[in-house]
Amino acid sequence: MQNMPVSLSAAERRLLRTGPAWLERHSDRFDEEDICAAWAEALNRRGQPGSPETVAVYVHVPFCSSHCRYCRYGTTVARGAEQLTSYVVYVVARLTRIRRQLGRVRASSLYVGGGTPSLLPADELDRLLRALQQTFSVQGDATLEVHPSSSSGDKVERAVATGMNRISLGVQSIDRSLLDAMDRRNPPPEVIEAQVDAIMAQGAVANVDLMIGLPGQPVHAVARALRWAMDLGVPSITLYRYMDVPWLPSTADRVRYADLPWRSLVGYGIAHGYLPIFGGSANAAAATFSRLLRPRPSRWRAGARRLGSVAHLARSAALRRPLPARVR
Repeated sequence: MQNMPVSLSAAERRLLRTGPAWLERHSDRFDEEDICAAWAEALNRRGQPGSPETVAVYVHVPFCSSHCRYCRYGTTVARGAEQLTSYVVYVVARLTRIRRQLGRVRASSLYVGGGTPSLLPADELDRLLRALQQTFSVQGDATLEVHPSSSSGDKVERAVATGMNRISLGVQSIDRSLLDAMDRRNPPPEVIEAQVDAIMAQGAVANVDLMIGLPGQPVHAVARALRWAMDLGVPSITLYRYMDVPWLPSTADRVRYADLPWRSLVGYGIAHGYLPIFGGSANAAAATFSRLLRPRPSRWRAGARRLGSVAHLARSAALRRPLPARVR
């Protein structure tokens, strides 16, 4: 095979020639020459009228240890270590070819999501992240998604060493009965708290992902999870809106952003240094709480009550001060 990395073992060469089965079935959609030509054309046009100046890179790792019932993304339950290795070998080889033809590409951000990237064995995850670092010069956030059940201090330490500066923990909820109903296998909250400490000890930004609107999720469970995450002091908390999936019943009474006790949440958030930032409307796919302020309990809580409106609070803060570089 042309342009095959010389560092591959014989077994890995066999895996690469075989390729992931789902790519083989649709090989006409993944012609490498066309992909590299499209990359080259897009990079040459970067900054011209009608073309963006930046490149944001997303890499999908489609494997999970089990399927969460609320998940609507393209994932599959991993069959074993060989399948995971096969995928990494395949992606690294394609990254090598892109690098040889285009050089190191400047990117505004990198996001490695899934699926469950942290399900990869430590050595394979390290290999993938190093190949990405060699292929892309990332100017801003380089984010790695991890599942609390498959994250480890070693994986986080090695990820940060490759240049990943933001680790996003997919917590979703701390309500055990809700997690069980959604087939989500999280460790206890105290284990997640230790993982957050380990991430921040490495100098990376820790983000906690939570969800709102899951079937059977009461409003107080969402508010409790938000307060728990704020108590951790993580730099950012992302609250994702549940999107309907056909295998779960669609209900009109699920919790929405407007149902949350915003007055008390904003006061609690400001007391801990957080400001809420929405993606444009109450129907946004996600809302983010960013820790931008020094915690000032009593005075700021009173200020939140006077402001009253979450939208006014976030807009006023954005006009007064720019986002810190690590949050932008």
